Amino acid sequence: MARIGRWFVPGVSKHIVRQRNDRQRIFVETSDYTATNIWLVEIAAQNGLDIHDKRRRATL
Repeated sequence: MARIGRWFVPGVSKHIVRQRNDRQRIFVETSDYTATNIWLVEIAAQNGLDIHDKRRRATL
């Protein structure tokens, strides 16, 4: 079943979850996880976005 479309409101935080069906892992190799986080931080910085990591309780 398809998901319902999401609303986009400028200036409002977005919650993004990185996980697959049945909580399967997305990244098998640590290097893939690290590379994705580096890319995400770079893109966020270029666009003036903040990333908050709930597990680490920190801002990347």
